[in-house]
Amino acid sequence: MTEKRIRNLVIATAAAAVLAACGGGGGNPGATSGSGGTTTTTTTTVSAASAVDKYVGTWLLCLSTGVGSTSQTLVFAKTGDAALSYTFTFRTHTASGCTGTATVIGEGTGTVAVTGTKLVGTEIVDKWITTENGQTQKMLAVIRNSRLFFSIERDQPGFTEDSEGYPNTLDEGSSLAKQ
Repeated sequence: MTEKRIRNLVIATAAAAVLAACGGGGGNPGATSGSGGTTTTTTTTVSAASAVDKYVGTWLLCLSTGVGSTSQTLVFAKTGDAALSYTFTFRTHTASGCTGTATVIGEGTGTVAVTGTKLVGTEIVDKWITTENGQTQKMLAVIRNSRLFFSIERDQPGFTEDSEGYPNTLDEGSSLAKQ
């Protein structure tokens, strides 16, 4: 996988985080107790999870290169209910499995805004807008079994987009693992 593709996966990962919608919550009625003719009711409120909570943390992509391996580490931090900041680091490793001496070959930061969800096949995925070095990109993200998947890149065969400019297809060939 090229450094450009690894970089795009990082951006896509960030974008996916923002679009993720999860939630639930609401009020839980508390116990009612009476004493001497007086009744007291307590209510506990549970807040809904934000759209980005599931993306927060460290994600890793490790690829064999024949002579060694390359890795991409992506770290997301929540900055709002529908916003993330991220840092990424690309490394080469002298051994397979992303082991051995590591050399940093690229790093950076960016932000993600989750703008909603869309249906891809039978799966609901998050729509992201990522910003890195003044450049924005629309992408898709979804988490399956602790693995983060992004949409295919604009320059890849089979790329199409919807009327809003979001990709229509996920990249099933690579994903980042939650650490």
